[in-house]
Amino acid sequence: MVVQLAMQSQRIATEQFRIAYEHSSGVRRMIHVANEMLIEQTQQSAACHALHEAEQRLARWLLQSHDFAGQDTLDLTQDFVSEMIGVRRTTVSQLATTLQTEGLIKYRRGHVTVIDREGLERRCCECYALVAKNRSTHLHPVLLPLAIPPQ
Repeated sequence: MVVQLAMQSQRIATEQFRIAYEHSSGVRRMIHVANEMLIEQTQQSAACHALHEAEQRLARWLLQSHDFAGQDTLDLTQDFVSEMIGVRRTTVSQLATTLQTEGLIKYRRGHVTVIDREGLERRCCECYALVAKNRSTHLHPVLLPLAIPPQ
């Protein structure tokens, strides 16, 4: 498992998860939708890496991270970001400096703060909008109440 961003999560015992999955169509739907979203995002990321410039990929990745973090400041190292967007650490440093100079982000050792989200959206490729649209389309039915059987 790779944890990309610091945030809180919860765990459920395997047996409890199995019971919830077997007895709740809502839980099953949620799991299948999450798997479908992961596959779609992986495919889009692969296409993005093949077709788009590093600066566009960095902007896309920062926006996606910002979406999931729920806060403006992200704890990210240049080494980690370089792995995520498929470039050298020095390239990440150059790109982050450019984005900071333009007032889109604030960057200091290990921390990136999104300052101008709309500006980042203009700098990224269409991949971000496609993944975000798919996520909102898939998540709408999943947000319905889930019936989990009592223990």
